[in-house]
Amino acid sequence: MRTELKMPAAALGAALLAVLAGCTASAVSRPAESPAVVADPRAVAETFNRALAAGDVDAVRALLLPDVLIYESGGAETSAEEYAGHHLPADMAFMANVKREPVSQASGGDDRNAWVATRSRLSGKFKGKDLDLDSTETLVMVRTASGWRITHVHWSSAPHRGAKP
Repeated sequence: MRTELKMPAAALGAALLAVLAGCTASAVSRPAESPAVVADPRAVAETFNRALAAGDVDAVRALLLPDVLIYESGGAETSAEEYAGHHLPADMAFMANVKREPVSQASGGDDRNAWVATRSRLSGKFKGKDLDLDSTETLVMVRTASGWRITHVHWSSAPHRGAKP
């Protein structure tokens, strides 16, 4: 039996902002390597996903704080360097081969901390297998001198549960 936890956007935002309480001042004040300023957290989320699909390592890295925490499929990577050296190439290859259709998006925060939670449908072929997935992505961000930067990523996916044609 599968139980779904439904959390209002405001409660999700409060929970995610609590995660930020553990961010050090140095993490918040450190700019990323690229001086590009992105003013809207939703635009950061879209830019991040486009960069992954395009295989643009520099753009992805520019949006991540050095001590980003990434959760995916039960695993964790605890820095941008670790992610770039391990899972990033596979994520870029995967996203280059699937179509991402956002289903819903919520966001919140204040002038220092923000979160963007997106539900998408991913479909395509990867490593010879047809895929049709429901995907969730939560990005937690902090505002730096260079704009919004991602301090936490959480991805999860499962086979699409909708009706089949």
